[in-house]
Amino acid sequence: MVINGEEVLREHLASHPEANAEWEATRKLRFDPRVTAMGSMLRKAGLDEIPQLFNVLRGEMSFVGPRPQVVGGVAGYTDEERDLLKVRPGITDWASLKFANEGEILKGHDDPDRAYAELIRPEKMRLGLEYVHRGTFRDDIDILRKTALLPFRK
Repeated sequence: MVINGEEVLREHLASHPEANAEWEATRKLRFDPRVTAMGSMLRKAGLDEIPQLFNVLRGEMSFVGPRPQVVGGVAGYTDEERDLLKVRPGITDWASLKFANEGEILKGHDDPDRAYAELIRPEKMRLGLEYVHRGTFRDDIDILRKTALLPFRK
């Protein structure tokens, strides 16, 4: 990602109506101006999560655990949802597997943020909390195996 990503995105969406429509529908862009050339190559090769391995090696993340949230997302957590912060965030989890097609789910909704809040977020929170409270080593192995097989499901 480029350093001033939010500014680059704002300018791109303001000057490209078709990209703005795509962003409003899915909160994703096929051609995201924030992604560097190296990032684009990693994404195309399916290796865009590799930089997070450094976070795992530094002990800041785990291979398996609830996905990290942006600061604004954490600010809206309920007291119960704050339990998600008791474990290291992970590269993959049950929610990542269940909602691997998140863009498709949100596609076509007039308000993708609202659709996310209603259709995806509650289940992501439930799955994350279930993992925090009852996750086992066996779950970690299952999640890793299913994550490795995910590219072959498409």
